[in-house]
Amino acid sequence: MSAQGYLVAISLGPVQDFIAASRKTRDLWYGSDLLSRCATAAVKALRNDGAQLIYPVLDQREPTGSTPNKLLAILPTGDPEQAVRSAKTAADKVLLDALNRVKAALQGRNAAHLVNWDLATEQTKTFLEFYAAWVPYDPDNPEAYAAQRQRVERLLAGRKALRDFAPAPDLDKYFPLRKQLRDSERKTTGAAKSSLDPGRDTVFQKNGLPISAGAPERKLEEDDRRRLHIKSGEQLDGISLLKRMGGTERFVSTSRVAMDPFIRRLSKERPDKLKELCDKARSLIPFGLAEEFTPTGRLSHYEAFPLDCQVVYGRLVAGERLEDNSQAEQTARDLESLVTDCRKAVGVSEIPAYFAVLLADGDRMGKAIDDLQTPEAHEAFSQRLAQFAGKVQHIVARHFGALVYSGGDDVLAFLPLDTALYCAQDLRQAFAQLVNDPNGATRPVTLSVGLSVGHYGEHLQNLLDWARQAERAAKQAGRNALAVALHTRSGGGESVVVTESWDKDPVQRWKTWIDWHRADQFPDGAAYELRELALELAGLPPELITAPITSPDGPNG
Repeated sequence: MSAQGYLVAISLGPVQDFIAASRKTRDLWYGSDLLSRCATAAVKALRNDGAQLIYPVLDQREPTGSTPNKLLAILPTGDPEQAVRSAKTAADKVLLDALNRVKAALQGRNAAHLVNWDLATEQTKTFLEFYAAWVPYDPDNPEAYAAQRQRVERLLAGRKALRDFAPAPDLDKYFPLRKQLRDSERKTTGAAKSSLDPGRDTVFQKNGLPISAGAPERKLEEDDRRRLHIKSGEQLDGISLLKRMGGTERFVSTSRVAMDPFIRRLSKERPDKLKELCDKARSLIPFGLAEEFTPTGRLSHYEAFPLDCQVVYGRLVAGERLEDNSQAEQTARDLESLVTDCRKAVGVSEIPAYFAVLLADGDRMGKAIDDLQTPEAHEAFSQRLAQFAGKVQHIVARHFGALVYSGGDDVLAFLPLDTALYCAQDLRQAFAQLVNDPNGATRPVTLSVGLSVGHYGEHLQNLLDWARQAERAAKQAGRNALAVALHTRSGGGESVVVTESWDKDPVQRWKTWIDWHRADQFPDGAAYELRELALELAGLPPELITAPITSPDGPNG
């Protein structure tokens, strides 16, 4: 008789809430990367306990993208509860180690005293949502795999529905000075809420008391905010502080992605002007009006202009930071003049301010997994998904985009407008080629893609919400589709959404229209006129709209 084994399923979160609670692209990217590293640590812990990973498959010989937040493994022997506890401890340690690195960095900036580290640590310890379920499994009976996998998935879903709610923190425990205050004073010493996660208290403090909206005299000075990488009035909880300052690698801004077509054209036609632009933008760094990043790895294709500098779009975007600073004002004015010269040099009327957020997701993946009857078949499917996820970074980089996340069948990326459609098409083709079983062991799987076009200055959470809506539109159109949603700054929240099945080759058709427009064969106002016509014809039977026009005297009357 063989030893008792178990099929173990684990889910880590929160995913959407954690990622969405971001004001900067760096918060977004680092938050995604942090969850991926937590999942990776859990995978390694399971392996150390002798588990056979079914999903995901991590291959150190080649990139496999981000580690998904859902894990499935076979534990041939041993205690599943102990294995799960070890996995959770490993995942929690990733967050706590990152917080300690933030603390060390702030100590180096003489800013660690501005953070209540006891509160930040407690918020970090209780942040991760870690759910697990397991069922008995006999490794010598692989035919029972499919039924047991479905059973453990149902148990995990039930466990996730039973949410754990931690009690509200006792501020007196973390800020002992509050105990010495009179009741009237204590009312003004409640901690302000985090700007990114209003359900959590800020970890910022001054003179041993929390930053509070009820005590305006107790606020962080400008120099303190600069060392903490926060704006005036911005508050961060422990996890948000970790996302803001936890990594050494910077991520590209939305404005840099949006202007990339202009930078590429300048690099090709007038490299001398581009060098001038780089030098002038760097001169704004001391005033906090530009930031430079190291264009390596996933950002190497931005090396021609490795700067985030919104002043390229004009001095008005700098706002209050130019007030009472004549040197900064003059430097920004000089840059603005140089940008005008650069535009004229390459015949560009304005620098692109819009870009695309791409969100992609596999279709009917659950049904495809249900076709997998053995652990070996499921592991092979996981390997194909890992190959796709590893390929995504190269595809996005080839189209001058910035990849935020690629794990399993999920992709999130920022792209310039001139490459977004082609990137979506290449991702769809790579998914079909790499993920589908060459032997037809599972039903074919497809990829639905949502592209949301928005202004770089729009709130990041709105941009992400719009991308999710576009992806949902692609799914609702029958899946295996591309949905493009345009959100203009003057649209008042309204959008124009176009959805088309990949089977109809929408990118090639739209490329034809784009080529016509560039060749002045397609008038500027044609799109607006067609939209008005579509609104007028809405509700009419398609056969009536497409029927040839005739008169009572015949087709030539």
